[in-house]
Amino acid sequence: MCAEDGRGRGSQALLHAAVALERPPNRCIVFSGAAGDVVAAHENEMRCVGVMGARGVAYELKIADLVVEDLDGVVLQDIRRLFADVEFDPMPELETLLEAKAAEVDFDDYDDYDDFDDDGGGGGGAFYS
Repeated sequence: MCAEDGRGRGSQALLHAAVALERPPNRCIVFSGAAGDVVAAHENEMRCVGVMGARGVAYELKIADLVVEDLDGVVLQDIRRLFADVEFDPMPELETLLEAKAAEVDFDDYDDYDDFDDDGGGGGGAFYS
């Protein structure tokens, strides 16, 4: 299928990763030191951080959205700037996440203990001095 649609295997691998992460491609970041990966990321509407690494060839990665010397150079502020043009409403994603977490809880593991006596008093036992 890669040969038919004109896209390389890199693009297909990145799309597969986005599906595995359950994220739309425009909400993914690719970290790579290869110019081909940067092109593949942009073909899929992904953001890309070019990591120069030991080679230190910044001119090959100039088409990346951000170029850093190594991963220690990546800060949250830079990542936020990469997504500045994307509208983001976290509520639907948070609701989905909370529903998934609630479904994982097995309430049969919890015992139903009553902290009160039958007469309505607290403590469950008599206090003698």
